[in-house]
Amino acid sequence: MKECRKLLIEGKKLLFTLKSHEAMNKLRQALEKCECRNFIELGEILFYLGLAFSKMGHKEYARRCWLNAFNVRDIAENTASLKTEQHNNAEWNMFHSIQLSRYLSQKRAFRFDTLAEGDMVHDLIKATWMEIYQLPQLKSMSSKERVNYYYTITIVFPEMNLKEVRKYFNADKIVSFLQ
Repeated sequence: MKECRKLLIEGKKLLFTLKSHEAMNKLRQALEKCECRNFIELGEILFYLGLAFSKMGHKEYARRCWLNAFNVRDIAENTASLKTEQHNNAEWNMFHSIQLSRYLSQKRAFRFDTLAEGDMVHDLIKATWMEIYQLPQLKSMSSKERVNYYYTITIVFPEMNLKEVRKYFNADKIVSFLQ
């Protein structure tokens, strides 16, 4: 077994035995040993680093790790629908950050329960981005107006509180965000 993978497994075990500081150390070592071109493994390490940060109460560091983890995992998938120039786009990163933060704020502990949950949330955010990023209305907006628009978009994530979801529905129709 590669040293990087071994350290990742050790770090995960430590995380689940509530030894966050020791887990952080193992995961940091795994990150240092990880081959840069192995995006799946790199993304997994970043995800668990985020979990360690979250368990230690560092929500912002956790969120940053998760943003990077899912973007890296996206590169690994080589998704045709999200081209590299869009993937690295500051607008995409802004939208992704806003939506990921919104999702995490709905969670009791402001963290993902599993890597699969994070992948699902990322995929929903990406699918929404693919629907809006080329809207003609966005092109005519200033940067500030676009950021404000990104805050108005609500993705209905499967784990959202039903009360939170209901406020975005009106007479069984989704409220239009573009007037």
